[in-house]
Amino acid sequence: TYDYLLLNIQEYVCRFYYDEWGQRIMKHCNPIDFKENNFRDYGDPYVLRHDGTYYLYFTSANPEGLPRVYSSLDLINYEDLGEITSDPKAICSFAPEVLYAFGKFYMVTSPRGNGHYVFTSTSPTGPFIRITDNINSMIDGSLFVCKEGKLHFLRASSSGTIILDMD
Repeated sequence: TYDYLLLNIQEYVCRFYYDEWGQRIMKHCNPIDFKENNFRDYGDPYVLRHDGTYYLYFTSANPEGLPRVYSSLDLINYEDLGEITSDPKAICSFAPEVLYAFGKFYMVTSPRGNGHYVFTSTSPTGPFIRITDNINSMIDGSLFVCKEGKLHFLRASSSGTIILDMD
């Protein structure tokens, strides 16, 4: 078993492992240096695994920043690969999420929490190009492919969850 201890989000996150008797036996710390970035914090993390590499996307508190991606082979050591789009509609993206489907990468995000935009790329590191106008005015959108092979978009609404067809 394991648990996470958030020691200081500005420095690193540690994972502690325990044996069957509850004794702590191992610790890993995430060495991403958050202090080198101009962001106040990182929220809404989303990890995509593709071809053996993990890609980390997150909300930035920087009101003028574009979404970024970090990559890792082991979920411990990360490399900042930079911004993933230059589209001004993606400034201050909330909860970016990336899905690989139909030979493309699809990203949904909610810039400043004001609706959603969907972007696409041939690489998990971008560049992502916007393919939709604003999709409604709620937050925390998500993409998924149903068993029939269709791409759908889910989002919150004041009356519950809404599912939209992306075709």
